[in-house]
Amino acid sequence: MKICKNFLNQINITIDLNNKKIKSIKKTFSERTRAAAAVLPPLLLAHLTGLLLLCFPDPETDAAAPSVPLVARRARSRAPSAIDMSRRVSTAVSDRCLELERIIGARARAGSLSVDDALKLFDEFLHHARPASIIAFNQLLAAVSSASRRGSSSTSELVVSCFNRMIRDCCSKVAPDVFTYSILVGCFCRMGRLEHGFAAFGLILKTGWRVNDVVVVNRLLKGLCDAKRVGEAMGVLLRRMSELGCTPNVVSYNTLLKGFCDENRAEEALELLHMMADGQVRSCPPNLVSYNTVINGFFTEGQVDKAYNLFLDMTDQGIPPNVVTYTIVIDGLCKAQVVDRAEGVFQQMIDKGVRPNIVTYTCLIHGYLSIGQWKEVVRMLKEMSAHGLEPDCFTYGLLLDYLCKKGKCTEARKLFDSMIRKGIKPDFMDSAPLTNGRKLGNYFLKW
Repeated sequence: MKICKNFLNQINITIDLNNKKIKSIKKTFSERTRAAAAVLPPLLLAHLTGLLLLCFPDPETDAAAPSVPLVARRARSRAPSAIDMSRRVSTAVSDRCLELERIIGARARAGSLSVDDALKLFDEFLHHARPASIIAFNQLLAAVSSASRRGSSSTSELVVSCFNRMIRDCCSKVAPDVFTYSILVGCFCRMGRLEHGFAAFGLILKTGWRVNDVVVVNRLLKGLCDAKRVGEAMGVLLRRMSELGCTPNVVSYNTLLKGFCDENRAEEALELLHMMADGQVRSCPPNLVSYNTVINGFFTEGQVDKAYNLFLDMTDQGIPPNVVTYTIVIDGLCKAQVVDRAEGVFQQMIDKGVRPNIVTYTCLIHGYLSIGQWKEVVRMLKEMSAHGLEPDCFTYGLLLDYLCKKGKCTEARKLFDSMIRKGIKPDFMDSAPLTNGRKLGNYFLKW
């Protein structure tokens, strides 16, 4: 270190930066460096050498640019050009776009895209999209839209908002296709904005796309039926669809069947069902859903015999009932307080090898409660347990309501505590039937 100190003292930092003195300092430095090389550590020697070159550039080789330090010029010479930088950024964006498309496609096929995940991917994807990215955009919009079909109407508004952002931010890169507008049609119909749904459908026609995908028209049909405009839906089904070159399928007809039944027009639904069965509607025979819909419609209107006869006719047509069919029939018979017939259908169901579910048992329990047969209710509960089924919150609500109405408060309290121990959340508290002028929730909270 003493050698270093002596060496640095000989470099006069404040000397005039002229050519002669710089050469003299470099010469002195070179001589002293050779003398100190044997004793200075290699790293320290290299550092001192670089320090001198940085402070005293060579005047002969740097005459063209005497004011720019050598290190700065070297850094500038190694800096990429604007074109190189643009290419690198473009490549990075393209790579990320392809990666996002692979992620979105894989998760969409696996059905693992939640609404939150889809929205987060959508936000990032907006900045990396390319013309072919419309497929991935459609998958994201469809994932959000599917949540609205499960009961959350606000997600339909999210789909429309995402579509508007895509048009605004990516209009020069991504163009919507027929599938995009098809998703929009469904969302508008679920939001009750039929005029917007038909406007989106009009864009499909105006663009020249062929409406050979019956799914788009089925969404319009459902929107009309939900708005209690079954007559207009019938016109679309029987006339407009053929004009558009689109053939109705069984889903199209089932949509109208449900529309008629929702308006308490089960007789008209039955006529349409017979047209389907007789082959009068372009070889589109009714399926299990068709019969279930009309049977439930008759039960809802209180026409028990017509519903039950249609249930028997369904079997004669070679369409075997499933657990949904049996449950509809059992529920309708129990509500009509013909529980003995419901019990017969229940036994027939078991004999046919169709396993009842928790809803089936709950309907039958409700029937027995309505006629005051508590022993039969207990038998049903034991049978449920033997088949590995436990009462759900709705079942407990029926039992508690019955016990409270009968003044059996102690039994009701024990049943309520048993439900809590089993981890069943009492969400019937604010929706259960009134018991002595109070709802079940208030009853237990005040007891």
